[in-house]
Amino acid sequence: MRASGFTVREMLGQGREYPQLLPPEWQKDYEKLPPEAKWRLSELLAFGGASFRLILRKDKAG
Repeated sequence: MRASGFTVREMLGQGREYPQLLPPEWQKDYEKLPPEAKWRLSELLAFGGASFRLILRKDKAG
């Protein structure tokens, strides 16, 4: 996606953040993660499935 010049603005459905699923001792480290890592971690912790739905933004050409 980045190679195509797009950036994720928001994740809908799968990939949403669920910080309430994290143990309290992970919260500080979680806040330091980039959005993509937060989404992936939330996917691993959440149960059930959903389709990927994204809102993308086209990056400005240099």
